Order: sequence, then C-alpha cells, then structure tokens
Amino acid sequence: MALRVGDVVEATLVEVREDGALISWGEGEGVLPLEEAAGELRTGQRLLVKVIATDAAGRPIFSQRQVTDADRELISLQREAERLRKLLREHGLTPPDRRSAPRRAPTVEERLLRWIHRTERELERLRRRRRRFGLR
Repeated sequence: MALRVGDVVEATLVEVREDGALISWGEGEGVLPLEEAAGELRTGQRLLVKVIATDAAGRPIFSQRQVTDADRELISLQREAERLRKLLREHGLTPPDRRSAPRRAPTVEERLLRWIHRTERELERLRRRRRRFGLR
C-alpha cells in the first residue's frame, strides 16, 4: 500500500540523524524532519505521523506536528474495529460455509445479536447451576 499525502500511520523510529529521523512502518520507510517532530525522539519509539509530502526518491515525508485530534480519533476507532473483528472471529462468528447452499451472509449486527443471545443463555444456565448448589 503506497502512502498518499494526508495518510496517518503508526510507525517506528529507526534512526535519528542530523537532517531528520528515519521512520519505518509495516511496508516501507520515510523521513521525519526534525522541525516536524513533536518532542524528544528515541530509537524504537512508536509515533503517530502524517504524510505531508514525498521526497525525490518517492519516500514519504512525515510530520508529528500536523497530526490532528481527528486523526488520533480515527486511528483509535480503527484499532477498536480491529479488536472487535478479532473478538468476533474468536467466538466463531464467521460467515457460513461456502460449500453449503448459497445464502446471504449474516450482517455484523445479526452475528452480534446471536452471540449476545448465546452468552445470556449460558450465563442463565450458570446461575441456575449455582443456585442448585446453594451458591450465589
């Protein structure tokens, strides 16, 4: 995925140089000019940076200073969405087997409702068992 001007990524600081810092994200490297840094830079540090331009070699030039609150909120929402996707996969809420008769895949809302219903059913079953043994 090639980054475009305006994209925000979480990246790792690889090296601090006199002319700027070398930044690495999952698919490449770019430069963070020192005047665009928002504080002390340490090798290995995780940074939220925004692409503000590209250099002659086509590498992105990043800025920490131009990352807005809206950008931070978007990244936070993306992380939360990924966490929820992972949770759904862990609970077996996947689309039906494609080898069976073709049918519409349930929506996320339908799958969540099913998961909530199953969870409530199991909790009620657990409560009944505990009451049977005199536990609260």
